[in-house]
Amino acid sequence: MSAPSFRGRQRRLVAVALILLTGIAVAVPLVFRYRAIAGLGEALRQRAAADGVTVRFGASQVGLRETTLHDVHVAVARIPGLTITADTVTVRPGTSAVFDVAAGRVQMTVEATALVPSGGFARLGLWRALSLSWRHLGVTQVNRLTGPVHLDQVTIDRPPPAQPPGSTSADAVTLRAASVTAGSRRWSEVLLAVQRRGEMVELGLGAPTVRTAPVVIGVFPSQGGAWGIVGTVAHPPLPVLADALGLALGPAFAAARVGGSFSFTIPDDATRPVSGRLELLVSGWPGPADTDAAAVLGTAIGLGARTTLGPDRTQIPLESVRMSTSLFSLGGAGSLGLGRDLRLALDLSGHLTCAQIRGNLRPSAVLDAVSRYLGNAPSGDDTANSKMGRKTAARLRETVTMRVQLETALGGPAPARLAWSMAPGCGFAGFAFGTFAPAPHPH
Repeated sequence: MSAPSFRGRQRRLVAVALILLTGIAVAVPLVFRYRAIAGLGEALRQRAAADGVTVRFGASQVGLRETTLHDVHVAVARIPGLTITADTVTVRPGTSAVFDVAAGRVQMTVEATALVPSGGFARLGLWRALSLSWRHLGVTQVNRLTGPVHLDQVTIDRPPPAQPPGSTSADAVTLRAASVTAGSRRWSEVLLAVQRRGEMVELGLGAPTVRTAPVVIGVFPSQGGAWGIVGTVAHPPLPVLADALGLALGPAFAAARVGGSFSFTIPDDATRPVSGRLELLVSGWPGPADTDAAAVLGTAIGLGARTTLGPDRTQIPLESVRMSTSLFSLGGAGSLGLGRDLRLALDLSGHLTCAQIRGNLRPSAVLDAVSRYLGNAPSGDDTANSKMGRKTAARLRETVTMRVQLETALGGPAPARLAWSMAPGCGFAGFAFGTFAPAPHPH
C-alpha cells in the first residue's frame, strides 16, 4: 500500500471519529435535556402536591424546550369549592421562577362556600415557584343569592412585591373582566378589587382598590350553619352608581347621592330560604314642581326593606318596606323582578295627625294652612273639658294620609308609572299626581 493511500485512509478515519464524537457530545446533553423536559409535568405535579394542590392531566407532548399538558384539572385541598380546568398548559424550565407556565383557555369555578378561603389563594407557596400566564381566563362564582356570575376574559393585577408590615395589600388583587353576566344582566369592562381582611373577603366594585370603591361587599365564612354578605354604599353620586348598574335615570337626579347598607344571610342548607335587609338614603332627591308637594316631600328619601328569597330568582318579594320623606314615614310592600328590565313595584302609605304635621313640617304654605286650621291650640288636649276644647282636640288628632305607588323598569327605557297623593285634611286641600293602579290600599 502506498504511503499517500494510507495517509488518506487515516484522514477519513479521523474525520469519522470526530463526527461520531461530536454526535455523542451533542446527543448526550439532548438526551438528558429531553428526559428533564419530559419530567417537567411530573415535577410540577409533585411541587403542587407539596402545597396540597392536586394537578391531573391527560396526554402530554414533549418538545426540546417544553412539555405541553392537555385536559388539565386542578383542585386545592384547603379550598374544596374551587376547581380550575385548562385545555392546555405548557411548562418550561423557569428563569426567574422554577417553572414558566403558560396556560391556554382556563376556567375557574368558585362556589360560595369557597369564596372566603380562596381569598388566601395567593398565599400558597406554589406561586413563588411559578411564572404564570394564560391566553384566556374565565371565572364563574356560584351562589344561591344571585345564581352563577360569569366573568369573561379576566386579567389580574397583582400588588407590588414589597408591602409594609401588617398590610393587607399582600392578599389584594384587582380583577378586570371584559364582561360580567348574572342571569339576564350583562356588564362590560368591569373592575373588581378583591382583598382578604381577617376571616372576611372584601369585594370593591368599580375601583382598583377596596378603599376607593363606591360599593364594598364583605363575604363572611359559614358560622352556625349560614354564611353572610354585608354591603356598604359609600354615598357615591347616584347617576354614577346607576350607570354602573345599567339603570336608567333622568337628568333631574344629576345632583343626587346615595348611601346605605344591605345584608344577606345564606344558610348552608339549600332547603332554607335566603333572608336579607336593605337600608338606603338618597340625598338631593329632585323635588316636584308643585311647591306644596315639594315642601311635604323634601330632598332626602330613605328606603328600607326586608326580603326572603326562595329558589325562584325571577322576582324578589320586598317585605316591611319603609319609605321616609322629610315629613311622612310610609310602609307597605313591593317586589323587584330580576329580568333584564329590573321591574320595581312599590305600594306604600302613611298617616300623620294634624299636630304632628304642625310640629314637623318646615315653613311653607301647607304649614300655614294647618296652623290656621288648628289656631292657637296646644299640642295636648288639656282643653278637652270644654266644648271648644273637645273640638280643638279632635282637630289635633285628625289624620292625613299619604300614599305612593310606583312601577318602573329600572334597567329599561320604558317610563315609570308614579302616583302619589296627600289626602285633604287639617285645613289643607291636598294634592295628587299620577294615576293609581286598581290595587287594594295597603293598611
